[in-house]
Amino acid sequence: MTALPPLRNITPAHSALRHGGDHTAHAVTVFGGRVVVAELVHERSSRSDHRRIAAAPNGGDGWVTLLSDRLDAEYRGPPSPVVKSALRFTLDSTGDPERLVAQFSSPLGSSVLWGDERGLESHTEPDPHLEGWLQCAQVVPWGGGFVGLREQTAGAGGTLLHSSGPGAPWEPMSGPGDDDPHNQSIGTLVDFNGALYAGTVNGADGFQLWRCEVDTNNEPRWQRVLSRGAHRFGHNQRVLAAAVLGEALVLVVGTPPMARAPRAKYDSYGGFELLRVDGNDGWELLAGTPRFTPAGLRVPLSGLGPAMGQSRRAEFRGLMVHRGRLMLGTQDTEGFRLWTTVDGETWTGPPLSEFAGLYQVDECRGLSLGAHLILALRVTNVDGSRETQLWSTSLGAETDCDDAVEASAPVET
Repeated sequence: MTALPPLRNITPAHSALRHGGDHTAHAVTVFGGRVVVAELVHERSSRSDHRRIAAAPNGGDGWVTLLSDRLDAEYRGPPSPVVKSALRFTLDSTGDPERLVAQFSSPLGSSVLWGDERGLESHTEPDPHLEGWLQCAQVVPWGGGFVGLREQTAGAGGTLLHSSGPGAPWEPMSGPGDDDPHNQSIGTLVDFNGALYAGTVNGADGFQLWRCEVDTNNEPRWQRVLSRGAHRFGHNQRVLAAAVLGEALVLVVGTPPMARAPRAKYDSYGGFELLRVDGNDGWELLAGTPRFTPAGLRVPLSGLGPAMGQSRRAEFRGLMVHRGRLMLGTQDTEGFRLWTTVDGETWTGPPLSEFAGLYQVDECRGLSLGAHLILALRVTNVDGSRETQLWSTSLGAETDCDDAVEASAPVET
């Protein structure tokens, strides 16, 4: 395994990315061969919203402003219940060409922009077809249509929406785990091997992993693949992230810090684990605690214990696949590490000099842009301020895999 090429900081100068707070929001994506950044700054004194969208090609060479405007208090957008400002991108793949959708929300209201590679247009009334996209925290193409995971999740059932294809309406879809009252919500969706996989959050007995296929009546049929937190029980309450690597589904599982209560119960927690699920729903332990299970003894194939074998209980920060490499971000008392592997069993994770000055990385999100890997790091500085930094590097293909995919984002902690 070769080391990562040097990384460079491509964060736009004088950008709102460098400022965090309740009234500043931003989002990063890749679209049309470019890195795209959207920013929203709400000024309470003047009751106005400043919106800006900028893009850069070739992994961050030369930022160009696509949109910069200001909406004042007279703006009559759809009502917004938010107190904090929020912003996110959605990629609408139901038409040709694809559309990039940016949704802005502030105490003044909400606004939506969408467009293709030729440009973005502002709209005061949302496209009815976008309603489902804007409700969902995650949208997965599946079965010729789309399945969305709604942001408001009161329970495992009733949290999914389904659209059968371009122009089709979004309708509720039955979810997995309704027969278990301890399933709190669905935390992860991923399309793997032609089936839809969903991980439920279960604080009592541990996460469950379910597979969905369509039966002869064209109805979704869910089958349980894993239960009881892969027999680590309450120490694996949820699937923190999932990514497809070759012909396997890799899961990061564990319990977020805020859910580790009472503390005495988690003194032996140790950290997150990595699992590998094959196309026949068999599973292996890549990194974690050796244990006996009904399927037999499971030992970590990488030789690493929980939290990648780090004694300081490293916290999980992100998972991504880029040009055949699986990458995992962790944060411990020595700093941020980016672990890489091509098979899930042999890992390298040396500290990177480029990140030596970062006090704490709270989240790492990876985006693929051709050979370029874009890292969006949410950082807490030593003075308590927050910012997002963008870093870029260029990687050659490590395997025959030509397609680059973005893995599911880590849970909020």
